[in-house]
Amino acid sequence: MDCSGHIHQLPQGIYSAIPASDHEHVLVTVGLDGENWMFMSPFAEDGVPFLEDLYTALEQNSTYIHTVTPQQYLEMVKQEGYQLPVLKHIATAGWNGGNGKPAPYQSNIYLTQWSGYQVQDFYWEALNNVRSLVLNFQEEHNLVQLQNYTPFEQNLTANTLEGNLTRAWNAIYAAEGSDWFFQMAPPWTISGSNSVPFDYLFKGDLMYALRQLNIPVPNYLNTPYTPPVTPASMGDYTQAHTPTLNGYPWGGTVQTSAGLASSPSLTNPWNGTIVYYNNTSKANGNIRELDIAYSPTTLYLQIYTYGNASVYGSVLNDYLSVYFSGANPPFIDYNLTLDVPNAAFSTVYSHQNLDFAAQYAVELLPATFSNGEGYYGFYVASGFNSWRQDIDIVNPPQRHTPGLLYSWRSRSPI
Repeated sequence: MDCSGHIHQLPQGIYSAIPASDHEHVLVTVGLDGENWMFMSPFAEDGVPFLEDLYTALEQNSTYIHTVTPQQYLEMVKQEGYQLPVLKHIATAGWNGGNGKPAPYQSNIYLTQWSGYQVQDFYWEALNNVRSLVLNFQEEHNLVQLQNYTPFEQNLTANTLEGNLTRAWNAIYAAEGSDWFFQMAPPWTISGSNSVPFDYLFKGDLMYALRQLNIPVPNYLNTPYTPPVTPASMGDYTQAHTPTLNGYPWGGTVQTSAGLASSPSLTNPWNGTIVYYNNTSKANGNIRELDIAYSPTTLYLQIYTYGNASVYGSVLNDYLSVYFSGANPPFIDYNLTLDVPNAAFSTVYSHQNLDFAAQYAVELLPATFSNGEGYYGFYVASGFNSWRQDIDIVNPPQRHTPGLLYSWRSRSPI
């Protein structure tokens, strides 16, 4: 294809189609989509030399074309008193062949190629949060966001507060590129070779923006992937279980006509459940074993401690917390399992970092447990490191009926 000939013929055809009386005021937008021609170009600078040569040729070798930025054009017509028509409708998306129909593999007219999947929505939330932090910094320091490219480019190397802000905005602009979001959904590179480096680079832009302004980097951007702990036994995890919860070892007691048997033979209702052991940190009160079972409506946890479990009930404000992640979509690369929108990466009250993206939390108050009942609080993540309290643990007798979670006993299992 003769690109140079095509480039010259195209503006000539547009110019000829415009009434002569409007030649001085018509703005033609050059929108270049499909950036493979830049990324796959032989130039080390991608498509920059081509664009510079193109606009130089248009400006210097044409009697009917004047290259301007949109801002320059608006200033020009304002000075001339020219009244521009008002756009009353802007199409949601144009990536549909121009015929109003979606592309074959996606309903792109609804922007579903750029949002709707877990990683994409995480990116939008992270970008919005970091951009808001940059804007807040700008307002607090009475700075301005440079719009003209020349002073913007000059400021990129300035060792000043303004230079730091300019570099932060430059990183934000890079993170706003649509390809980060485009690539993180089928049928493109999700779970492919590009997903992990794309994730690294996208988060790197956001972290760079914050570091330029000495704003702490939030943990949802730099928490490394931690493989889950391997259970000691998976048991028969495909089968539902409904174990007894009464606070006694194995969840059972045996009673005879003479009272409790001195050497009872118990059937363990937790047989076949998932079992985890902690063999590293054996200090008194630390968790020694965790058993997990489930029924169609309930998740059951049995916790064994090192030493006497009553230490959890000796102080009124001591909590025992359980945090839950959501299920990972099957197409997500394991390195991207932390990219979860509306998730929390720290605990509810103490704000300790978690090694995963939590979406739910239960705060148990052991000091209130008696006769199989106790008070608890239930929380739902409502954004990065933000929790919404659904069941209040404060002043529980006046506010909620005790939750039947487990029975409290001064014994090892709780």
